[in-house]
Amino acid sequence: MSPVDDSSNADIQVRVQHAATLSAAERAAVHRVFEASYKQPNHEYLDRSIDRIGMLAIAFEASGDAVGYAISRAHWMELPGFDAPQLVVLHGMRCVRPAFRHRGISGFVNRAVSDAMREEIAEIGRPARQLECGRYGHASRAGGRSDPSAVPQVGASPTAWQREVGLVVAEAYGSNLDPETFVCLGSGIPIGYPNAEFEATEFESAAFAPVDRARGDNLLVINWQPDAPPGWNDPD
Repeated sequence: MSPVDDSSNADIQVRVQHAATLSAAERAAVHRVFEASYKQPNHEYLDRSIDRIGMLAIAFEASGDAVGYAISRAHWMELPGFDAPQLVVLHGMRCVRPAFRHRGISGFVNRAVSDAMREEIAEIGRPARQLECGRYGHASRAGGRSDPSAVPQVGASPTAWQREVGLVVAEAYGSNLDPETFVCLGSGIPIGYPNAEFEATEFESAAFAPVDRARGDNLLVINWQPDAPPGWNDPD
């Protein structure tokens, strides 16, 4: 467990865990953070996300209870249109208990899980580019990217190549994707509603328009870093 390098958060320590080694007590602590952060929290969805993605960073206070977490892991995946496996970063849910917001906890857990991913990647060698992926459950977090490689784009339909890649990424998440809208179709049960709503921009609201939150939908957003492969945005 690593202490947070911040005197105002000296009581906070961060631990990176693989899903396979997560204890029942640690998993329960993560669920308590989720329950404190969301109305109608879907705990089965959280467990599936942890287990499919495979790694998370958890921030603990001195009492031993969790105050925040970030789920992410890099995976080498076979993607349509490529001769070799590509590095795909699957990002999951990030939560901080309301009483600990605005203290930088989200940044601490994000950096911890990112550092752990870099260490895993370094064992093989970092590629020239990677595909960053996330599923967004509410409008203020969705479609806000100005990166031209990001899919979906407001006002533009995904190309055939982008749809094919999106379907593979959605399968890795365990999601059922509508490749025309990049909506991951829900099970009929909401994922949850943040207990603090965030104001969405007009662009973000437009990107999120096809999502039915009550059904448990979310929006898959993918983008290449630092740049897209040749032909990524070419029309069909």
